Amino acid sequence: MKKIFPFMLCLLLFAGWYSATAQPYHEDDKTALRAFLRQPSATPGMTNADKFGVDTTNWTFPTNENWITQVIGLTWGEITPKRLTEISWVELGFALAGSLDLSGCSALEYLECGGHQLTALNVSNNSELTELLCSNNQLTALNVSNNTKLERLSCGGNQLTVLDVSKNTELEYLECSENQLTALNVSNNTELTDLRCSKNQLTVLDVSNNPELYYLECEENYLTALNVFSENSALQYLYCAYNRLTVLDVTTNDFLMKLDCSNNRLTTLDVSNNTAYLEELKCGGNRLTTLDVSNSTGALKLHCEYNHLTALNLNNILALSRLYCYGNAISLADLKAASDKGASGDMFLGTQILAAETAILGNEVTVDDVFNGVNTNFDVRKNGSDASGTDYNNLGNGKFKFLTAGAYTVDITNDDIISGSGYPATVVATYLASVNGNSLYHPSDKAALRAFLRQPSATTGKTNAEVLGVTDTTNWTTNESWIAQVTNLFWNEETPK
Repeated sequence: MKKIFPFMLCLLLFAGWYSATAQPYHEDDKTALRAFLRQPSATPGMTNADKFGVDTTNWTFPTNENWITQVIGLTWGEITPKRLTEISWVELGFALAGSLDLSGCSALEYLECGGHQLTALNVSNNSELTELLCSNNQLTALNVSNNTKLERLSCGGNQLTVLDVSKNTELEYLECSENQLTALNVSNNTELTDLRCSKNQLTVLDVSNNPELYYLECEENYLTALNVFSENSALQYLYCAYNRLTVLDVTTNDFLMKLDCSNNRLTTLDVSNNTAYLEELKCGGNRLTTLDVSNSTGALKLHCEYNHLTALNLNNILALSRLYCYGNAISLADLKAASDKGASGDMFLGTQILAAETAILGNEVTVDDVFNGVNTNFDVRKNGSDASGTDYNNLGNGKFKFLTAGAYTVDITNDDIISGSGYPATVVATYLASVNGNSLYHPSDKAALRAFLRQPSATTGKTNAEVLGVTDTTNWTTNESWIAQVTNLFWNEETPK
């Protein structure tokens, strides 16, 4: 019995010493952290450890783990030795830099390291990772093929040229905007609900195999077509502005709430099936000649500026909370109807340039058939200069007679049609006045101008006509309204000029 007692005492003392010196944190995780912290930070002369305020004295000793508590944003598991499960390095007040290799942190589930200057990121062995948020760094490559549990991936604002998410079948959220991607295949990501891939170099994007998709943002790419099929019936938000789309079919997307397809090359847009939920429609900077939103039932915000619209039917709209429609050819009557909707004061009707009409000298022409001249102002120019009293007669009630041949432009404003900041909207009417109402301009001159205006300009994606502001090229071989939109042309007084 006397021999057993010293042995038991030694055993207890050893257990107490081991308990006091045991390492609560896993060595693989510590090794990965130290390797990154040793690297230079974004601040010259300081390491990443310095930025955290980490005391690196004897930090490699197994019993020295005090430095770990100085690294903020770390979450550890409960089982000893503890494994690193989460890293959240955001809004630190300083920028980290270098290569972050976390392949040894096999229990890592969450990583948020956006807004730094990381040049490389290794998560190849992090099979438990469900969220990876590494946007706005300097990454040129990212391998997530082994992260099969990944549900959220945000890697925008880097320098990625390739991104393979084919193995990430549980992915629900993907944000990869502002990279240099030329292709993106999401056909295997059937759980995807939110896709954001704007500001890349994509020419094709197929979302036909993403039935859960409700948010799609693919602006500022090189897309010439975008098919949002009946399979994408859950789609509520679609942002595809600044591409090269000539066709966009949203007729099967009944739940669409916001659509921005501005600055493309669309000539038609059918939103007749999207009126039940549509709250905001932005389709400016296209080539639309018609737009029917008359069945919209919500408080619609409508941006349709800089198209070729000649009419705008808002009669059945119950509430209009915003209207931007400047730079079209909308009639005075439709502007008045739009202005009466109020749009909560957020309305910019701007300038509307109507298609030119022919007029016979001395015949009566009705310029204003809405207000009949009441509180209406007329600014009349002939061939680009102020017209004189010998060129026309203002007969009152919105009626005019043109007395000498020429191209007349009449700027029409009325205090009842307000366009933002209290300024009245302007309708520009053009009349080509001649003795018999025939063409004013010589066919050879018109043919030469059209041949040049059709050609591509120095601005990518725009013709010379578009750069010069010639918006009305519809049937321009049979009308002369477009001539008034070409600036700095001087014509003689003979007819045809």
